[in-house]
Amino acid sequence: MNLVELVQGQLSADVIGKLAGRLGTSSDTTRTAVTAAVPTLLGALGSVASTRDGASRLASTLDSFDISVQGNVTQALAHGKSSQDLGTKLLGSLFGSGMLSGLANALGRFTGLGSGSTASLLSALTPIVLGVL
Repeated sequence: MNLVELVQGQLSADVIGKLAGRLGTSSDTTRTAVTAAVPTLLGALGSVASTRDGASRLASTLDSFDISVQGNVTQALAHGKSSQDLGTKLLGSLFGSGMLSGLANALGRFTGLGSGSTASLLSALTPIVLGVL
């Protein structure tokens, strides 16, 4: 099993439904966006980890990360703003605003979602991805 499959294994129909509600999109649109976002996030994390400084930031983030979100992804998403704030903070510390904006824009062009929706999706998925790592 690869990392993409491990992360997507955490994303049940209920989780996709909660993400869809948060984004204001259909479950099908959200599933398509998630299918693109997970490998995008993992690829970006790989790019970060390819430098000494980036690998150090990623290791530090993972060491201090509370993996309890993995125990109940649906409940974590139900906390809405607090889980999204965590994801936004994690993304900012790992990627910086420029890379995050670029990821959201590229993903938005691919999925047809606005950059705000894709940024929200990336923020919601980041704790899940880090929990798997």
